[in-house]
Amino acid sequence: MKNKSLLNHNPSLKGQKFTVIFKKQEYVVRVLSGVAQEDSRKIKVLIDGVQKELLQTNDGWRFSEENANPAFAAALKDAILSRSSA
Repeated sequence: MKNKSLLNHNPSLKGQKFTVIFKKQEYVVRVLSGVAQEDSRKIKVLIDGVQKELLQTNDGWRFSEENANPAFAAALKDAILSRSSA
């Protein structure tokens, strides 16, 4: 996929806060930026006040940290994309 930005459909999403529930725990998420390149994508977010970076690789979405939960990364990506297409 060669999208220019994950936030193209709704640029006003940048900076907005929303809640994501994952495994019965609630997280406050704020989108800082969304950048897409030809083979990789990045989304910078604040999760409960901690800055994280989501990366898309050939294997799917993950956090930039080694030991982070890939299922949580995928759930955040889904939540962000569902808002960007609204």
